[in-house]
Amino acid sequence: MRTRSWAAEVAPDRAYFDRGDDGSAVFPANAASRLIPLTGARSLIGRRSRSLSISPRIDLSLDPEDTGVSRSHAVLDHPPGGPLTVTDLGSSNGTRLGDDLKLLVKGVAVELADGDRLYLGSWTRITFHAR
Repeated sequence: MRTRSWAAEVAPDRAYFDRGDDGSAVFPANAASRLIPLTGARSLIGRRSRSLSISPRIDLSLDPEDTGVSRSHAVLDHPPGGPLTVTDLGSSNGTRLGDDLKLLVKGVAVELADGDRLYLGSWTRITFHAR
């Protein structure tokens, strides 16, 4: 049985940050998590750019901005009644899945399940929740 809808919980992850800390970013210690309902059939993950007309559904340019995330980093496909998948769009720093931080291959869709976690940028963790 397929889930009808999904939500993405976006939060900073200290352990992920510490694994890749090169001194170029500061961890946002007091940042709260955000829960974003995934509406429609597709959601872009990235950072807003007015000049490039990029307006991601999961906008990681909001405070605290994760500058390690590409403007158009990855896309989530979530058609009604269908599976939730993620595809890396050729991001500069990659998109990683699960606790083993498996690097996704550019352009290859990977199906996600309830509770799956993506890691991207300098500290961002996105956890998916079936609704």
